[in-house]
Amino acid sequence: MQLKLAILAIVLVIAGVGSYVLFSSNEGVMEGAGAIVEGVGTAVETVGEGVEQAGEGIGLVTPEEKLKTKRVSEDCTSNAECKNNACGRIDAGSGALVCCPSGSIATYAGFDYCTQIADGRPCWSDVMCASGHCRDNKGGLQKGTCSQLARVGETCSVDSDCDNHACGRATAAENTSLTCCASGNTTRYAGYDYCASMADNSSCWSDAMCASGYCKGNAGGVQRGTCKSRGRVGAACSSNADCINNACARATAAEDTSLTCCASGDTRTYAGFDYCSSMRKGSTCWSDAMCASGTCKGNMGGLQRGTCT
Repeated sequence: MQLKLAILAIVLVIAGVGSYVLFSSNEGVMEGAGAIVEGVGTAVETVGEGVEQAGEGIGLVTPEEKLKTKRVSEDCTSNAECKNNACGRIDAGSGALVCCPSGSIATYAGFDYCTQIADGRPCWSDVMCASGHCRDNKGGLQKGTCSQLARVGETCSVDSDCDNHACGRATAAENTSLTCCASGNTTRYAGYDYCASMADNSSCWSDAMCASGYCKGNAGGVQRGTCKSRGRVGAACSSNADCINNACARATAAEDTSLTCCASGDTRTYAGFDYCSSMRKGSTCWSDAMCASGTCKGNMGGLQRGTCT
């Protein structure tokens, strides 16, 4: 009934405007028009109230919706009070409930928290943070801090701190801190995580740590070594492991000959010393086995040095 009356009122006022403009004198037009416009405003307001009341009467506005009066950041006690239906703690360091700016909540340990928490604010879980990362929360056992994922070379404490999910010690040198690994991979040694694919000259414990696949001087992992690229044929070496072909020995039996990576890829041991096999003609030798020809001429059966023929 109220709605019908309100509509009738505005129709009459509009009709009055038309009549007034048509039949009034020029001197009173402006003053009369102002009064009519004021009347139109009152009629529109009445219509609005009538529509709202009518809406309630026919079920368009529910009692629950009428309770949702709280705006973003206003105090609340339940979702039902908030226009956005999201009432929670603004971050993990707050006990007060507010209508969440994000318009959504995440429940943790029975408590509701606003989502999309900004960087630098306390959190319990990744889902609470706008960045999607709650750093140092120990898997939810303690409060962490919302933050961006760390990039290569930046400090970290666990793999999940890094955008490449690889947190380790960049080298095996003492007191090396954890950083997000450039390689994107880690390897574990004696309970500690190290970055894989370390560059040459990096301190290492095992071959697996090095890009070259070789940790020289580590005594089988008992001590720290150094990442080194394996030598090619003719390169200086100190053990078979130093060479790509795994063959490190004296190129000939001449005195003071240094160790090199053998061209033959094979070695022969004589009197406790390693010599490259398949020595060329004219090379100093101790035994026939050292020579490509199979003959070490003049060696007196190995009692003296001879020459490969």
